[in-house]
Amino acid sequence: MITQNIDGLHQKAGSKNVIELHGSVLTATCPFCQRTVSGEKLLEELLKNDLLPICQVCDRIIKPDVILYEEQLPQQAWHQAEMEMQKASAVFIAGSSLETYPANALPRTALSHGAKLVIITLSQTILDRYADVVIHEDVTSVLPQLIDHRAF
Repeated sequence: MITQNIDGLHQKAGSKNVIELHGSVLTATCPFCQRTVSGEKLLEELLKNDLLPICQVCDRIIKPDVILYEEQLPQQAWHQAEMEMQKASAVFIAGSSLETYPANALPRTALSHGAKLVIITLSQTILDRYADVVIHEDVTSVLPQLIDHRAF
């Protein structure tokens, strides 16, 4: 599972091997001393006190472990995602417009290595013409139907 989501919902749904290209709000790290803390705890403190979270070790502001605008994607996650795309026999894209770079390049990597492509999303995408299956409907209604019919 490769995702741009930062909310941890894939893990809560039971996915075991999740590559989070844009990080996660479930943890936060001090950029100075590298101390990592629970993101949920920080959010509770932020909502309660309306103050930025401060590291208890070095007294600096703690940053959520998410990729903010103009930050680089985590190298390890990106490399892992590329490797998965190179060895995939099929790629299933659910609910993505494929407009966000560089994540939208990953399916092209899979295609160049001979993978089949299935796209389920409301809008047309730049890869529709290369896909083996395209369904322009809401993924939240299509996926349960596929599972009920054991289509994959």
